[in-house]
Amino acid sequence: MPSTRLSTSSSTVRVVDGRNTVTTTVRNQGRTVAALVRLAVRDQRGERVLPARYDDNYFWLLPGETREVRISWPARSGVARQVTVTAQAYNS
Repeated sequence: MPSTRLSTSSSTVRVVDGRNTVTTTVRNQGRTVAALVRLAVRDQRGERVLPARYDDNYFWLLPGETREVRISWPARSGVARQVTVTAQAYNS
């Protein structure tokens, strides 16, 4: 399967109903479909923030298509508010 390129941009983390929440936009910048796009929230050390709830995950994107996904995790001490959202497709 030909490879593709993904990009992400995220909003500032907000607290909503006791959960840290971020909205991320994922874009397929490649010329082929992005298969099974998987998102992950990572803290400053690159560690995954768990448990996390995703509005969508493991989805397909056509070339040039974007998808907005809301992600949240418990707002408690010791859980990062400065995060990065990564996206990886089967063919990226």
